[in-house]
Amino acid sequence: MKRACVALLLIAWGSAAGVKAEQATSRYTNAELVSINPQTRLVVIKNTTGREQVLKLDDTVTGLEGLRAGDRVILALREEPGMTRISSIAKSVGRPPSADPPATRAPAEASAPASPELDAFAEQVATLAQQADRVDALWDDFKTTCSVTLRSSYADGRDWFSLWDNTAQIDVSSGACRDLFNQVVGRGEAVKGGMVRAEEAARAANLVPGDLRATRRRHAMEWSGWGGPAPELLKQ
Repeated sequence: MKRACVALLLIAWGSAAGVKAEQATSRYTNAELVSINPQTRLVVIKNTTGREQVLKLDDTVTGLEGLRAGDRVILALREEPGMTRISSIAKSVGRPPSADPPATRAPAEASAPASPELDAFAEQVATLAQQADRVDALWDDFKTTCSVTLRSSYADGRDWFSLWDNTAQIDVSSGACRDLFNQVVGRGEAVKGGMVRAEEAARAANLVPGDLRATRRRHAMEWSGWGGPAPELLKQ
């Protein structure tokens, strides 16, 4: 009898450890749904880099009836040998990760820059603004999913600047929201680093601050926090 009890305890402990290990290795991501086959349990997504990927649904995943091609979704993924599996899938809202930058972001300049140095700065900011547009897509998901309330306005910038300024009220109690937060911060930091380098080169070239400010505003990149510290990443 004692041996049977010990065996049952070991089995129960092993099952719990397996579940805990599975949860520890899960990661969250957002994507665009390309196709889903409930019979084969295969899902094709377009990830945040715009690349298509084939994934396998866990047998426990349900509620697929409302999902359609083109939907934005948040996935919990688990890596297994030879195949990435989906342990949960939920519809989200936002632009596709491969979406082109909005046409309204950067209207054509009325006149050519006054110098080659300002021309170079404007080109750098335009390129970084396209990267910032992709952060906007992540921010849209984060804002919709994680109950974001802004306490400041960024008319000439991006609302995700609020995470660096600590002026946004957010709910990151779920793993999906913590993952989205970290994605916004990671990609936002890449944009921020590029802007810091562009500003340093512009100052070395003695460009007029008003010209720099006008260029940033044309691309919704006007912000005083480019050189500030990054928000601390959240533990999963």
